[in-house]
Amino acid sequence: MSADSTNITPEILLNRFNNMRENIGERLHMKEMADRGIALAQEHPLITLFFAVVLAMASIPMIAFIFFIVTSLCLSFAGFVFIEGTLLTMAGVVMSGILVFISLVALGLSALLGAAWFLTSLALEMVQSTTKKINQRMMNHEKEKVEDVGGEDVSEKE
Repeated sequence: MSADSTNITPEILLNRFNNMRENIGERLHMKEMADRGIALAQEHPLITLFFAVVLAMASIPMIAFIFFIVTSLCLSFAGFVFIEGTLLTMAGVVMSGILVFISLVALGLSALLGAAWFLTSLALEMVQSTTKKINQRMMNHEKEKVEDVGGEDVSEKE
């Protein structure tokens, strides 16, 4: 890179652009052609007026067509945005509904499994305590039997 390319300012760029434009204009002889056109327009003002009116009238359909195209594109884009927004909103509502349903099912299953666990552990405790009480009563009954006999032979008592 050269030293002057690092200090490019907008004024330098504008000067370079103007120089390039002037060079292109000189190569294509644009100034001479424009001078000839202006001289012809001054010599024949009615023909110049006719060409200006024809050019203006011929440009009206093109301008209307371009306006129609631009308007159609803008309205199509706006419609797309509204329809897409509606679709995204509906999809969001459906997805939220599905997620709420899945959450409720998961919550219900979790509550069911929690209740089953609680009831199963409660039933197990009840069975264990009942078994313990039965075993204690059987032991007490055996002790009472042994005390009633008092060391006598059970067969003699009969």
